[in-house]
Amino acid sequence: MIELKHRKIIGISVLGTMLEFYDFTLYAIFVTTLSKHFFPDTSQIASLLAAFGAFAAGFIMRPLGGIFFGYIGDKYGRRNALSLSIVLMGIPCLIMGLLPSYAAVGLISPVLLFLCRMIQGLSSGGEFTGAAIFALEHVEKKSPGLAGSLVSVSGGVGALCAIGASYLVTLSDQADAWRIPFIVGGFISLIGVFLRQRLEETPVFSALQKTIIQKSPAESFKTLAHHKLSLLTTIFIGALDGTLLYMLVGFLRIYMEIFLGVDTARATLMGTLGLVFYLFATPLMGMLYDRLGESRRFMPMLSGFFILGSFVSFGLLQSGFLGLGTFVFALMCSGISASEHPYIQKLFPPAIRYLGVSFGFNLGTAVLGGTAPLLLTYLINSSQNLWIPSFYITVLSLMLLGTTRLLKRL
Repeated sequence: MIELKHRKIIGISVLGTMLEFYDFTLYAIFVTTLSKHFFPDTSQIASLLAAFGAFAAGFIMRPLGGIFFGYIGDKYGRRNALSLSIVLMGIPCLIMGLLPSYAAVGLISPVLLFLCRMIQGLSSGGEFTGAAIFALEHVEKKSPGLAGSLVSVSGGVGALCAIGASYLVTLSDQADAWRIPFIVGGFISLIGVFLRQRLEETPVFSALQKTIIQKSPAESFKTLAHHKLSLLTTIFIGALDGTLLYMLVGFLRIYMEIFLGVDTARATLMGTLGLVFYLFATPLMGMLYDRLGESRRFMPMLSGFFILGSFVSFGLLQSGFLGLGTFVFALMCSGISASEHPYIQKLFPPAIRYLGVSFGFNLGTAVLGGTAPLLLTYLINSSQNLWIPSFYITVLSLMLLGTTRLLKRL
């Protein structure tokens, strides 16, 4: 179990990540409302596509955020990088809540909204992985799986809070009630900055300060070039994490509703129950990781589970066992969420750990994970093959299995 002295550190780390996911998720939830307020109403579809374009810009910025915050975290400290990341998530959230509509100020409005999303995307590239690095460098070998799983779970809790806030907005008859969750999220994020600045720097970075630290981004990338296999493994882990989680929170509902003919209410219920199960199962998987001990053995085993589990899950869904199929899929998500942080952090030396982890993980998430729901929907519709998601997960799992096997031989 986690020692008492580390619980405050982990608590504040996951609080910041929860707020970050809350802020980031709000845009996705209110995208239809935002399209009406901030983009020209030439047509409803055109405005909605423009709003989704701003949402996609956040994903595009994530790898760049990994580089930016990775360099700051390795050179100036994990705590400073995390404090900056939550500022760059919270202030744009506050601005979006206060931003005048297109009808009031014209083109300035969508431009500022687009910039806010880009800044939030940059921030997300350093927050999630950075919080895990901060927490795990404090606990070190004492329950790293549990600590890492709590960081992962906090993102899901933040998303649920955003969903709850949107529900409260629907109860109001005020036209601008949607602005309140954004404003509240911005102010709460500033509280998160205050709390993080009161934490001690990690022992790993404190020890690193006594040695030579990379002085320029070029030097950092030159060092990172000696860890190509570790970077490639991190990319595939980020891809699997993004694919599985984005499928759980969104694509499974679409899959059941559009391709299996399940009614909307039931499909939504299954997705919500799957997310709740994930939140409870992930810490248990983290404790299992800690009990098994050797991380180099755990990840190849997990890759095999993803391959088997993907076919079992979608087979159950196609057979009408929606709840069981969703729970199997949520268990797969718990497996990657509980093990990814302690595993990938061991792949890089402390001097480039923040850069290697944040850049690799976010590159995989943005390129192969974030695009998965759109790609899978297109491929299933084109081929009429309901097993496409299982094949996609299998390919990513085999790639991860290959790189982890090679790493074991080093």
